Amino acid sequence: MNNDKLPDWNEEPIYKSEPNKEKPDLTTFQQLVDDLVEYSKTDDELADGIKWLDQQAQKQGVSFYDKVYEILFQYDVTQNAKRWLDGKSRGD
Repeated sequence: MNNDKLPDWNEEPIYKSEPNKEKPDLTTFQQLVDDLVEYSKTDDELADGIKWLDQQAQKQGVSFYDKVYEILFQYDVTQNAKRWLDGKSRGD
């Protein structure tokens, strides 16, 4: 995935192996992110991470929510790749 462009939900689905995958509920996603921001008031490490994400979003000219989504998407892809590689090394 190109780092400057987040998926456009009007285009072809990202999850080609899951054609029936529903579009995420952006309101729910935004509320989850808002809850994390609220929780960061009591967690200094989380607050630092959120500040960093906000700075990166501003530098790239994208919304904070888009940047959070991008990071989570990249993490998910990385974890799936690691699981696949682990399976290959075990002969699965």
